Amino acid sequence: MSKIKAGIVGLHRGSGLVHALASHPDVQIAALCDMNEETLAGMGRQFGLPDAALFTRFHEFVNAPLDVIAIATPIEFHAQQSIAAMQAGKHVLCEQTAAYTIDDCERLVQTV
Repeated sequence: MSKIKAGIVGLHRGSGLVHALASHPDVQIAALCDMNEETLAGMGRQFGLPDAALFTRFHEFVNAPLDVIAIATPIEFHAQQSIAAMQAGKHVLCEQTAAYTIDDCERLVQTV
């Protein structure tokens, strides 16, 4: 079986999540996304990722060759980023609540 290719967005909140996923024998950290270039570069070095696997723009990251995207950005972005990831054919993990409003919950359900 090939490894699950995981990407994580939001490395400040998600640093622990990155390490937890990386410790699983069936998971490969394949891409990272964060607005802070220094944080992104440092985490990329830890996992030996090439520059092409490091993203500062979510709309580019979501189209990377990934199986699953873990979302660890501020909670107000979780619903829209989860929907974009699912629309790009990715499985999604949210490290916190996926939505706070009924409208966002409905949009998530409709996307699934």
